[in-house]
Amino acid sequence: MFVAGVAAVAAGDRLTVGELPEPAYPDREVSAVFPLPEWGERNVRMTLSAAPRTETRVGAALGTDADGDGALDDDETAVELGWDRGVWFILGGEEPGECLTAPPSRAGGPMVMEIRLSPDGAIERIIFRDTGGALDFGTVPSAWLVPSAWNAVRLTARGPGGRGERFEYAVFPDGLTLILN
Repeated sequence: MFVAGVAAVAAGDRLTVGELPEPAYPDREVSAVFPLPEWGERNVRMTLSAAPRTETRVGAALGTDADGDGALDDDETAVELGWDRGVWFILGGEEPGECLTAPPSRAGGPMVMEIRLSPDGAIERIIFRDTGGALDFGTVPSAWLVPSAWNAVRLTARGPGGRGERFEYAVFPDGLTLILN
């Protein structure tokens, strides 16, 4: 695993990561872990995109680095969102995890997740869409999507070169934006 040496991100800061290194062996994963800023009352916007190829997988796992070791282990991950060989996915729940999938619309484009929270932290609205409109994952358990519990993100890519991943994380006064493209 590749662990990025990045200091904590504060409101208004922007963290950008270009393509992850090529895996040492064909079809192996490479990962980088980044700290998230302390949570405040905000809206959450997340945009994910990757080269839409059937042999690639790119994901962003969100969770809590409980032991503070700078890694986001599988048991510390609340949810992972991404692209896997032709479909968008959301992975969460207990081991081995439940996977919800949605095909891209005909227009394609990045997947956008928007979570609107009330002042008390309850989820008011969750939207998933791409350039062509709504993505239907069915019912996504709200327990997977608790931004106030996230303090780290793990970017993971698998597949031969040209996966097309790019990761950007920014916090703005009106909300949070994650971009993986």
